[in-house]
Amino acid sequence: TTLITNPSYDNNNNDGWSGDKPAFQSWTDAEFYKKKFNTYQKITTAPKGVYALSVQAFYRSGFSDAAYDNYKNITGYDAKLYAISGTDTLTANVVNPFSEALTEPLGMNESKVEDGGVTYYIPNNMETAEAYFNKGLYNNTVFFSTEDGDMTIGMRKENSETPDGNWVLYDNWGLKYYGNGADAYTLWLNEVKKSAPDYSTLSSDVLVTVGMVDTYVSTINALASANNKADVLAAIATIKAEVAKVDDNIAAWKAYQEAITRGEAIANDDQVGGPDKDDLADYLSYEAEDNIQNLTLTTVEVKSETEKLLAMIDAAIKNGISAGTDVTEMFDGMNSMEILVLGTDFNVLDGTNMFKGCNNLTTIITKKN
Repeated sequence: TTLITNPSYDNNNNDGWSGDKPAFQSWTDAEFYKKKFNTYQKITTAPKGVYALSVQAFYRSGFSDAAYDNYKNITGYDAKLYAISGTDTLTANVVNPFSEALTEPLGMNESKVEDGGVTYYIPNNMETAEAYFNKGLYNNTVFFSTEDGDMTIGMRKENSETPDGNWVLYDNWGLKYYGNGADAYTLWLNEVKKSAPDYSTLSSDVLVTVGMVDTYVSTINALASANNKADVLAAIATIKAEVAKVDDNIAAWKAYQEAITRGEAIANDDQVGGPDKDDLADYLSYEAEDNIQNLTLTTVEVKSETEKLLAMIDAAIKNGISAGTDVTEMFDGMNSMEILVLGTDFNVLDGTNMFKGCNNLTTIITKKN
């Protein structure tokens, strides 16, 4: 920590730090509210070897309800703690405040979310955040190494106004040196493994293919040791690749669920008829239900099923509605490209305020003769 200038903002100023200047109040913490930022400090002539950069901080990704949903779904980690050494940039997600929410309030300015009969409390202003920090909460760490003694340490966030209510608050930077031996690099590797996403905490409504999380865990557990920087960076690349696979799978299942919901609305709409609607209803009752219950499809297969289902929905609408039908709700959530495709087969009348959920467009369409 002695290598860092002004690590705790004791005088409520940004001395020693470069980049964007945070806001200060009466407490020795710094904050960015609804801002894109990059705050950093360059350090030279440090000993060669492995370091741990730390800071107490949290990133509330929206107001409390949105931030809690993001925490449960392992999403919304826009703020990053980082260290740059040579051509390498190592990052760690700044924690969501619900990761260490209290179930007994401090009686200060706190936000709360209730879930499963439990109330979770997080800070809602700088004074309360400092009290949470004083309890030892919200520690963030990223390991890295330097070959020449030069490094840049900092924190950044690329988004600004959205999500509404997003807030980063931080204090108490630290830098710890672990040496340059194999034990130091193995320690770094183990910390990387511990910081990998824990998919066992996913909420029950998030779907993932059976066995994928087990494979992810086994792959990470197999990364047992490291002798040097190259070994650790290779392990980090492996973990990132596995995380991308799981995240892609989760996203594919989510898109499939959304398509099913849209298909069910069409299948239950009395204004739609014909064999294409019947085919859609059969698919939803049998194939889709089996797919959701079994969760055995690969990511590629899930995406293929989603494309097939969307095509069935389009066919049911295109061939199953009669002239003069008000289809405002029917196209809820459909994107503009799908509307244009349908527009090749339908006359669009009264083109104002059309298609709810599709750029605020709704309309009445009549099938071409």
